[in-house]
Amino acid sequence: MTFQEVLTAINTVGFPIVACCCIAYFFAKTNDNYRTDLKEQNAAHKEETKQLTEAINRNTIVMEKLLTKLDHEEISK
Repeated sequence: MTFQEVLTAINTVGFPIVACCCIAYFFAKTNDNYRTDLKEQNAAHKEETKQLTEAINRNTIVMEKLLTKLDHEEISK
């Protein structure tokens, strides 16, 4: 939209209406960008959570093996 078109719109419908339309457009664009960023962050968070879950599961297996070995050694004594 050119400067002349903006001036014509202001002269035709008035400054407050043109300003409200510009604010609504800005809000819609900002909201779209926010949603896109949020989706990207959610995807990254899901991957991090998956990796943490795998690490916890591996640590649980190791702890179970250690406890089994310690229990076996205590029984042997």
